[in-house]
Amino acid sequence: MFDAAANSLGTIGEGILSYPGGIAAAKGEILVSDSRNGRIVGFDAQGNVTRMLGQGLLSAPRGLAAMPDGSLLVADPGLHAIVQLGADGSLRGRFAEGVLPYDVASDGSTQIYVADAAASEIAVLSLDVFWVRVPKELH
Repeated sequence: MFDAAANSLGTIGEGILSYPGGIAAAKGEILVSDSRNGRIVGFDAQGNVTRMLGQGLLSAPRGLAAMPDGSLLVADPGLHAIVQLGADGSLRGRFAEGVLPYDVASDGSTQIYVADAAASEIAVLSLDVFWVRVPKELH
């Protein structure tokens, strides 16, 4: 954490996180993928743990994308899927199964962009489960 002059304000997650692989900010909370512990940890601005999500549902979470409805998209290469967790941490769905997702982003609506490490491409998926692949010639 840094102030306006780029001075460090400290760290968060020390002793709690093991291999943090992704980060997203949503509704006053900092969400961090705790890859080796198979969970997402939420922190407030002071670095206090606010909640833990995905325990027992995730394998090795990495990239995160916070959605406007409060849900969270998680790129989980251990599961070879994008997992959508509800704001309450419940499993809403699994998408893009069979890819090796390392990161995920969203347009805030229905389009999801997936960094597929196995295919060396960015795949586009809509939440209605329609795949669109980026052609290799556009790489």
